[in-house]
Amino acid sequence: MQIPDASDFKSKVPVRIRAEKVNSLNNRFREDGLIKTKAVLSLDDDIFVPCGDIELAFAHWRHQPGALVGFHPRLAEGSPLQYTPERNAVSK
Repeated sequence: MQIPDASDFKSKVPVRIRAEKVNSLNNRFREDGLIKTKAVLSLDDDIFVPCGDIELAFAHWRHQPGALVGFHPRLAEGSPLQYTPERNAVSK
């Protein structure tokens, strides 16, 4: 999969897509010295979030910059555990 160039996005804020050498869910917790902003939007690559939802979340964060704002928690519940998919997840 080819990672798009940040200049491909029509964005008023910096966009950085970090390509990892190893596919691991833990990559999201890795420090990134190239991030120079106070806020970071981190999404899984199989989640689609409408722009209006992102703008609303950012407005909420600007109102309370100490808050952690996020989307689409993964949910597993029951016995045995069963995964509940998000309504905006991209299917394979």
